[in-house]
Amino acid sequence: MSSLTDVTFLIPYKKDSEERAQNLSIVKNYVYSLQTHVLVLEMNEDPFHRTKYLNKLIKMSTTPFVCLLDVDVIVKKDNIFKAVEFLKEGATLSYPYSGRFLNVPNSAKTLSIEEWEKMNLMKLSPGDNSVRGIVFAHKERYKECGWENENFIQWGEEDEERFCRVRKLGYTIKRVDGVVYHLNHPRSEKDNYGNPYFKTNVVERKKVESMTQDQLKEYIKTWQWIKQV
Repeated sequence: MSSLTDVTFLIPYKKDSEERAQNLSIVKNYVYSLQTHVLVLEMNEDPFHRTKYLNKLIKMSTTPFVCLLDVDVIVKKDNIFKAVEFLKEGATLSYPYSGRFLNVPNSAKTLSIEEWEKMNLMKLSPGDNSVRGIVFAHKERYKECGWENENFIQWGEEDEERFCRVRKLGYTIKRVDGVVYHLNHPRSEKDNYGNPYFKTNVVERKKVESMTQDQLKEYIKTWQWIKQV
């Protein structure tokens, strides 16, 4: 298995629990084993402006491909290499899993993926079409799509909006068959539905979904974070 010197893994991080800190250590060690680049941005301010931090990390990266990675997520290495290959073949976004999210309990975090595969792990979400947790992007093509939409604050709806926006603009999105593993951690009251910005996040997602392709292109032209690049 070759190295991934043309990819930078981008991890925005907030230390809101010891479990989260442990997850960061596990994920970093796993990614470093790929002989790749990793950028971690620790921001403990409130609110946690995840999309803004990801854009900052994208700008800091010097590789043609980036991986937007949650601090609690791991996928099989073969899936990672396949996802990067999709970018080289013309995709703008590629997901190294097919949509199924499995939760790894605290007691199993230090085990290998091969051992996780033998376990009856619970789903993190009921469906099998998730677009959360990890996505690879062709940096320049994704720039044409506006990068991350900073109108989303904290967590909730931004991953779904990204998928919708890139597809609506006519860019290619690919998926690798497989699952994603989520390392367990305590849930903050500000996660997703408890996020005080969740309602405005929903409004923003629906706004993008309702636009035509031309309307969306004009909307992206107003985004200051892209204008300033």
